[in-house]
Amino acid sequence: TVTATLSVTDGVYSTSVSFMFALGSFTVITLFAENFDGVTAPGLPANWTTAQTGAVPPPSFATTAATANSAPNAVFTNGATSVSTNSLISPVLSIPTFGTKAITFAHTLSFESGTRRFDGAVLEISVDGGINFVDITDPSIGGSFVSSGYTATIDTGFSNPLAGRQSWGGTQPNYSTVSVSLPAGFGGSNIRLRWRAGFDSSISGGNPNWRIDDITITQNFSVCTT
Repeated sequence: TVTATLSVTDGVYSTSVSFMFALGSFTVITLFAENFDGVTAPGLPANWTTAQTGAVPPPSFATTAATANSAPNAVFTNGATSVSTNSLISPVLSIPTFGTKAITFAHTLSFESGTRRFDGAVLEISVDGGINFVDITDPSIGGSFVSSGYTATIDTGFSNPLAGRQSWGGTQPNYSTVSVSLPAGFGGSNIRLRWRAGFDSSISGGNPNWRIDDITITQNFSVCTT
């Protein structure tokens, strides 16, 4: 915003008048997008990886042609009846230093329901290319949910590796869109994102699973030139 102040004189009378002009425009660009539709299920796109922990880990994340948010594919994992985690890890992504950034994706959930949440899922980020990960809302990152944020705290009983953490839990049969805002000062890093599900020592009813689709990272900024 630019303010132009005019000094106006008419004979013995004088005053000043100010006018405010907004220059440039607000622009949104897509830094990264993945809808998992460019591969044949169950394959993953290039440079996407999975990681599992536990004595009897769940099956790896894989694409599926069933129940995608945008046809034909989504990425999917089943749960496990043992203490374990299952992770979907993005390629290394270069994030510019300027502007604010947002991460969005669509997902469905089918974890153990009830007053206690024994299974659940989180979104984590690495700013060193995938060596160390922290939660997207960690103070060192400054991310905050704009929509469809965490819904539960994972129970500290039954040894879930994510015990005590805020997470997505319970059941959600229809897709919702998660949006995470990253602060204006965030950027200049080679990041990786990790969608991570944690399971306890048993399954009570149903088949726990997590389905993810339509991941995007956008950058918002103001410009004064083309």
